Amino acid sequence: MTPPTMKLCSLFLIASILVTPLAKAAESIGPLAPVLQSFIEKHIASGVVGLVANKEGVMVVETAGFASLADKTPIREDAVFWIASMSKTLTGVALMMLVDEGKVNLDDPVEKYLPEFKGQMVEASDGSGTTHPPKHPITVREIMSHTSGLVLASEKALKRTQVLKDDVAEYAARPLRQEPSTKYEYNNCGINTGGRIIEVVSGLAYADFMQTRLFIPLGMTDTTCWPNAEQAARLVHSARFTEDKRDLVEVKLDANVSSQTIEKLSAGVHVPPAIIADMGFGISADYGKHYAMPAGGYFSTARDLSQLCRMLLRGGELSGKRYLSEKAVNVMSASQVGEVKVSPQESYGIGCSIKLSDEEGPSVGSFGHRGARRTAMWIDPKNKLAMVLLVERFDMPGDQQKVMYGDFMKAAVAKYGSPPPPPPAPTFADVSFGPHPHQLIDIYLPKKGEGPFPSILWFGGIWKAAKHPANLGFFDSKGIAVIAVETRTMEDATAAKEKEPISYVQSDAIRAVQFVRHNAAKWNLDPSRIATGGGSQGAQPALFVGCSLDQANSSSEDPVERESSLVRCVAAYRCQPTLDPKRMQEWVPGVQWGAPALGCSFEESLKRRDELLPIIKKWSPDYLLHKGASPMFFENEWGLTLPKEITQANYDVHCPSWALGFQKLATDVGAACFVKFPEHPVEGYSDIWNFVAQELQKTAITQRP
Repeated sequence: MTPPTMKLCSLFLIASILVTPLAKAAESIGPLAPVLQSFIEKHIASGVVGLVANKEGVMVVETAGFASLADKTPIREDAVFWIASMSKTLTGVALMMLVDEGKVNLDDPVEKYLPEFKGQMVEASDGSGTTHPPKHPITVREIMSHTSGLVLASEKALKRTQVLKDDVAEYAARPLRQEPSTKYEYNNCGINTGGRIIEVVSGLAYADFMQTRLFIPLGMTDTTCWPNAEQAARLVHSARFTEDKRDLVEVKLDANVSSQTIEKLSAGVHVPPAIIADMGFGISADYGKHYAMPAGGYFSTARDLSQLCRMLLRGGELSGKRYLSEKAVNVMSASQVGEVKVSPQESYGIGCSIKLSDEEGPSVGSFGHRGARRTAMWIDPKNKLAMVLLVERFDMPGDQQKVMYGDFMKAAVAKYGSPPPPPPAPTFADVSFGPHPHQLIDIYLPKKGEGPFPSILWFGGIWKAAKHPANLGFFDSKGIAVIAVETRTMEDATAAKEKEPISYVQSDAIRAVQFVRHNAAKWNLDPSRIATGGGSQGAQPALFVGCSLDQANSSSEDPVERESSLVRCVAAYRCQPTLDPKRMQEWVPGVQWGAPALGCSFEESLKRRDELLPIIKKWSPDYLLHKGASPMFFENEWGLTLPKEITQANYDVHCPSWALGFQKLATDVGAACFVKFPEHPVEGYSDIWNFVAQELQKTAITQRP
């Protein structure tokens, strides 16, 4: 067998860069070819292979661009790529094989298998350099899901031996960065430790276990940490932006490296020059020591990876051979991080990421991994597809990643995936709660249970008319009715020359609650258990209802207006809870939002703020806060720093600073207000949905004033 992986530190060697403008290579002509070719034309990738498979086999393999920009080598379907962190999923599969055999338990302490971890301490969070015992020793589950708190591979003082046993001993000798299971922190050292457990339990070297138990049976003949000369001839060479970021150039990492240096590091083992050029001379030691890094050492091809993906898609079996039990596949492909937040879009299982959103194409619950140079694979059980996208790109920015992953995966799902089920139809649709055509509600009653059901009114757009039923599956499972509310908009108000455009939205929100309460018996709803909610702009009317005093008018001739407008609670997702331009700027400096809520532009509202203050105080939720306001829960997907892939303008409008500013005002008047965002959990509630469910399932409530 030819010799070992690479080290990421190799990438930081002085590189010589061959600048070669992109040109058209031979193109595929299949259904996904235009998508892949667009990546070449947009300078997202220099060469790309895309594959889509189902349970029965490979459905399509497409290529575009070059394997090497320097010599214009067209890319091949069997091109070899460094898959980097996609190796983590391979390691996860191997470990779960041992779990299936009863040789490893995910909840066992790592020290059970690796005694060198006994007595490992936790570093004090105050920076004092002191340590203390952890609340519990790190577990196998934690090292495989990036929640162990182990030292990071990027730690400069960490000794790298390129011998797995010795590397893992280094991790064990260092204190944990934080208590186990308190933080998600992407960590190669944890996965490498999982690889070492495979060695100890199986009695085989990690690489030998992978080869004999997984790769050979699956027919993954090109998956290795040490490509040979023939495989290296198919290697796709990495690219990066030119200085002006208008084109791509091939990267060479073998500048000024002598053959004597390579010979010494590799202990005489032949290392193909193409591998040195693409990975740096540090990989020579991997070949020489036959070192395979479980967290990121493998090279592979699209077809090899399709074998692994299809096996997982089929529940652990392929071609009549079972590799994993269905239970093991379900465990590794389910979130294993507990209440720890990874990101709004993804969680993490055993060596693989888990989709929490379908915005990139694969459905919620899909699982897989990406690699450092932007390779990716996803197994989508809902669409019954496996998707592999392979490129080699150093510095791909977030916007290009979003285009590449999203365009390919969405095209693959659209062409080959199972058609999505139609959205649930409302039990009662387009029910008018007022004379205007935009005063409408859709009512979704739970499929099970006898009622009367609690309900949440979820508000849609306030600029453009819309209904957005929220999290129907969750609320249905909890026996809670969802009512999607469409109100008149500020566009309607402006067209009607209303001087206070926001009044249309807020007054409709009050009436919607009163209307639902008035008709509760007709729809089998509990009039005493009603909540409001909304996302972004839709949270404004929800909060207005929750912060207002009861708007019941006992003397009105309209029976709807005689109903109470009080609600149990309010859920607000990444919202803007004030109409006051001055307060906005205090909470989020430089932000502009809300025009034409007050009948003028933001700049004019800021200039005329004192004049407009009576209108603001009348309609803005923050000015209506009082001790008896409904309990409120704010949730934001982003933290207090700007995420790389998000624009400043988008972040400013949806950041948690709005909620924190509002929470301070609520606290000052004694109103209950919770704010959740990454690294800022709320005790007792996992998210806004859980908050609403808990509040609506209470049987008694103190009457508000």
